[in-house]
This record gives sequence, C-alpha cells and structure tokens, in this order.
Amino acid sequence: MDADAHVVEAARAAGGGPWYRQVDVREAQLPEARYDFISCIASLHHMPFDSVLTLRKALAPAPSVQIPMVWPPPLTYAETRRESARLLPGSTLRRLLFWRYLLVYRAQ
Repeated sequence: MDADAHVVEAARAAGGGPWYRQVDVREAQLPEARYDFISCIASLHHMPFDSVLTLRKALAPAPSVQIPMVWPPPLTYAETRRESARLLPGSTLRRLLFWRYLLVYRAQ
C-alpha cells in the first residue's frame, strides 16, 4: 500500500507474491483484523503518528506492525515512546544503529 501511484506501479512490475494498492493510509478503509503483517518502512514519519491506529485495527490477532524509525524523527524518542504506549499498548520501542528506532506492536 502506497499513496504514490508510481511506487505501486513499480512494485507491480517487479512481480512476486503480494498484491499492491495505491491508497493513503490516512484515508484507507482497511478491513479489521485482516492482515498478519504490516510494515512501515521510511513512511510513518511523513504522516500524523496517530495513523498507527488505522494499521492497528487492520491487524489479525497476534501479528505485528513493525516500523523502523528514521532520522530526523518527527517526534523525540521520549515523545515516540509516550505516543506508542498510548496508541499501541504493549508495543516496544528500541534504538537502532545511527539514531534510528524500531517500533514493534503485536496485536493481542
């Protein structure tokens, strides 16, 4: 899923197993409890952090959302930890190489 039509077209052209969809996650009508895995790579920092709620609702029980954070982050580490705890209860946030973070949430 990507908001950019060119990115979606390039992904489709590459082939493979997944299906691709052009949509902005802030406007997406995702089915609840449908997806086993959601990954946000180099994208979450471009949208309001509460967009994670849309992704959280789309997760099937027990899977996870994995979000590597990039630099410079739109929120400080403390702000990201606070918002993660509020919006994604039970999530973990850890620092990675070169000041990046990894946020992992597993649906219960």
